Amino acid sequence: MIRFTPDERPAWVGNFARGLTSLDHVCEHLNGGGVLVVAGGNGYVIDPDTRAQLEEFGGQIEDVIPVPELGLLVFGNGVWFEVLDRNGLRWATPRISWDGMRDVRREGLRLLGEAWYPMAEGYWVPFEVDLATGQCTGGSYDGPS
Repeated sequence: MIRFTPDERPAWVGNFARGLTSLDHVCEHLNGGGVLVVAGGNGYVIDPDTRAQLEEFGGQIEDVIPVPELGLLVFGNGVWFEVLDRNGLRWATPRISWDGMRDVRREGLRLLGEAWYPMAEGYWVPFEVDLATGQCTGGSYDGPS
């Protein structure tokens, strides 16, 4: 549950259905007027003045990484990343992992981490994503698009 206190309007509480992860996150949407809510991996864009749900997405969001110098928000679901700017989806990576990522971190305008490769005995494979372009190198996924 999130309590909204819009300017010059009564406060109200929104109750959001949870998704499939443990990630909870609230921040201002990049469009400047909305609020982004992630409840258990399920994403919502809310207009706090009208109480309207403008968008619902995700379901399995595991990471939310702001990139303010580029006006971006990065969302990871354990197998690929999607990036939003103030107008919506800017780009998405191809699938990077078969099933899971770890040590996901931002270094400058690069996103680094390791992707799980489950074949044989299983192991972790490093990957890197250029946050300006979405260009990805490394990762474990080698299946169909």
